[in-house]
Amino acid sequence: QIKNSTMPPKSQENNNWSTSNPWMLFVYGGLSTCCGEIVTLPIDCVKVRMQMKGTYGKTKQGAIRTLIEVTKNDGWRALWAGVTPALIRQLSYGSLRVGLYEPIKQLFSGGKKETNAEKSNLLAKIAAGAFSGAIGASICNPTDVVKIRMQADSIGERRYKNTLHAFTHIYKYEGIKGLYRAVWPTAQRAALVTACELATYDDCKYRLTQTKYFDGGVPTHFAASLASGLIATIFCAPIDFIKTRIQGQVSGSDGKGSVYKGTIDCIGKSVRGEGFLVLWTGFGPHYLRRGPHLVVSFFALEQLRSFGDHLVG
Repeated sequence: QIKNSTMPPKSQENNNWSTSNPWMLFVYGGLSTCCGEIVTLPIDCVKVRMQMKGTYGKTKQGAIRTLIEVTKNDGWRALWAGVTPALIRQLSYGSLRVGLYEPIKQLFSGGKKETNAEKSNLLAKIAAGAFSGAIGASICNPTDVVKIRMQADSIGERRYKNTLHAFTHIYKYEGIKGLYRAVWPTAQRAALVTACELATYDDCKYRLTQTKYFDGGVPTHFAASLASGLIATIFCAPIDFIKTRIQGQVSGSDGKGSVYKGTIDCIGKSVRGEGFLVLWTGFGPHYLRRGPHLVVSFFALEQLRSFGDHLVG
């Protein structure tokens, strides 16, 4: 039996993310997801490079070969390309999706602040995750575009000096539409990802603590994080693939994408040219990134929430 003496008994444990100050959830969400982003950004870089290969007519290859190619051609620092916009994105998008999740869940659960995760049904958790994810991603889309462009740099012909240069260059030559390129598939992906990640983690954490094997704490958070990461990767890999390809392309002279006109066009061209399973390109590094990312992020979130409530209490 796995126990943690610092955790309260099951009957007393608060399995949701409510805090004494609801606004602090936004702070905890941003800081915790930044921790996960820093640890797993190199894996994300490899995934993006793998997904972008077909766009520029280059031969697809596995994660290990892609990693070797990146480090050989661009150096180890290239694995952290886009770290600044990535952290800006997490401080904004991560804050919004975590901060909005609990109040939206309460809204779908009848407007009451629950202390037992079982009282909030799974549909309410899924809906809360979908709404909070879509809202956060739609607002923060420019940071995602810049991160992907910088990670994909050297595959195509462009080269950005730094984050500010990427923002200004995209705005100058592609306008506000360039910064909000693929906002619809990005919002769709975020809705699915957040619904899978937060709802699954929330529900798994509660159900694990009702067994005789988990009393809460790190083992519970670890198991629930890996489960939510796997489910999210299976369902969201195709949307992530489409989003990456659309955001990673440059605009033509007419302001439209130089390769793909939109979501349907991207799916059609990719599947016709590379096969149906191309939509799950990078599945391995995708999960290898998402699993550890969620483990680190949720652990940091739980610790920040506990520490904050302890200070207030």
